[in-house]
Amino acid sequence: MSDQSPTSQEQVHLLEERIQKLEQALKESEQVAQWLLLDKRAMEMRFKESEKLARIGYWETDLQTQELHWSDGFREILGYNVDTEPDMKLYKDMMSEEYAERLNAAIQKVFINRENYSFEHSLARPDGQFRTVELTLKLVFDEQTQQPTKLLGIVQDITARKASQKKLERLSLVAAKTSNAVFILEKDLKLEWMNDGYTRMTGYTSRELRDKYLHEVLALCGCDLRKYEDFAKNLSTSESISQELKIKNKQGDPLWILMSLTPTHDYSLNLVNYIAIIINITKRKEAEDKLVSANRELKEKNGIIEEKNQSITESITYAQRIQAAMLPSLSDIQKELPQSFVLLKPRDIVSGDFFWFATPHQHDEQGQIINKGKVMIAAIDCTGHGVPGAFMSMIGHSLLDEIVNERGVITPDRILSYLHAGVRYALRQQDSQNRDGMDLALVVLCKTMHTIEFAGAKNPLLYIQEGEMQMIKGDKFAIGGEDDNREYTLHRIDVSKPTTFYMYSDGYQDQFGGPAGKKFMRKNLRKLLLDNHQRPMPEQQHLLDYTIEKWRREADEKQVDDILVVGAHWPGSSG
Repeated sequence: MSDQSPTSQEQVHLLEERIQKLEQALKESEQVAQWLLLDKRAMEMRFKESEKLARIGYWETDLQTQELHWSDGFREILGYNVDTEPDMKLYKDMMSEEYAERLNAAIQKVFINRENYSFEHSLARPDGQFRTVELTLKLVFDEQTQQPTKLLGIVQDITARKASQKKLERLSLVAAKTSNAVFILEKDLKLEWMNDGYTRMTGYTSRELRDKYLHEVLALCGCDLRKYEDFAKNLSTSESISQELKIKNKQGDPLWILMSLTPTHDYSLNLVNYIAIIINITKRKEAEDKLVSANRELKEKNGIIEEKNQSITESITYAQRIQAAMLPSLSDIQKELPQSFVLLKPRDIVSGDFFWFATPHQHDEQGQIINKGKVMIAAIDCTGHGVPGAFMSMIGHSLLDEIVNERGVITPDRILSYLHAGVRYALRQQDSQNRDGMDLALVVLCKTMHTIEFAGAKNPLLYIQEGEMQMIKGDKFAIGGEDDNREYTLHRIDVSKPTTFYMYSDGYQDQFGGPAGKKFMRKNLRKLLLDNHQRPMPEQQHLLDYTIEKWRREADEKQVDDILVVGAHWPGSSG
């Protein structure tokens, strides 16, 4: 009989349950192991990303096997790819001889003192770039034996930081010497540093403003914080903002400042601080206030001037109506010369150019009855234009009426001589320096004799017969001036043939315009008249007006002088 009792059914069942539990525990262990493996890989990935962002890498040497390992971050700092085999000689060759010796000495210190050791050195990478790094040497110890097992070198690329430090040093040097105020503010706008410029500007020292926030600094200086709040709403972590603010200095005197806030960032584009540049613009604001006041005063004066100009313009417009009433009507001229036109374009409202017309029916100088077939017409250009020219035109018109209608002078040369004497007398030129006067062309047409008598003071007469243009020049001296007595030349023309004649002032030919902004010129005026003399007189007038306006506008020129052109056609004895 055996000592062991047979296994019961219940015991078998318990064993099966225990096996199932062990198998479940094993599955859970495997799952946990997979999770831990995934978590380890994720941590490694996060470490690599952190290493890359922070520009940190490391190398480590196993002190027992002397095996060297480089992290990916360290490779990137050195400028090598992942295929490059770790080699301490490659690392040292990138240093200067001085830094290589310092590295050897630092490693010895770490083993002797068993303490971490850090120093900065530069690297010349294979791609030609230079890097400044901070190296920290550290021993890794066995937990049980407390003996060093690894030598670890943690390397951080501080090139960008060193460049920023240099920039900040230069900024600090400039900021210390500039007349403007400079604040360096923390991210929350707490004052970290200020130069002496703000003290010179306001009287407040860095000790008084230390550790204050920007709004507290401005409140201490009497700034309206509502203005500051509007300014602070636009504060940006990427762009500069500016605002004009009114503050007071320590003595209570008002100041205007222009404050500009500019964010600064580290190499990872993280906000580091703000730089505030504060400029004293008090003098500029005072000048602006004076300018506003002066503009207001100028506007008021301009209003007064505008009112006076309006009044003057209304007076000149009324004078223009008087001048227009004084001139002969075109209908009166066309009763005697049906085929005629007058183009008068004043430069201003009133004109110094005018035309004169008369049909004398009384007695001449000798008392003889004047032939009723005589028609007198003249084109006159007075000194000046606008109001002065208009006054001269009234003098000239009045004198011509008196000479012809009252004295009975009917020959053009004698009319000009009397007109010269009359102008000298009216302007008292014998007793003054006044030398004003007029240029003119005067025609006397005798319808019964089919003749034209002409005399001119500087201005010519153009006439066209059988398609040929002739010009009779006026005498070289004007009406008015120094000489007491002047005799003008009398010219006679046979107009028994159809004849078209023209008289004009110099305003048309002297008008600037065209493609080159030049004068229209006499030869172009004469050609224009010759080419179109057979057209109806109203059409000629329209063409002359259109041509000179187009010429002027082509160069965007203003009208430079009064313009006067008088034209008429006499049919001759056959008409």
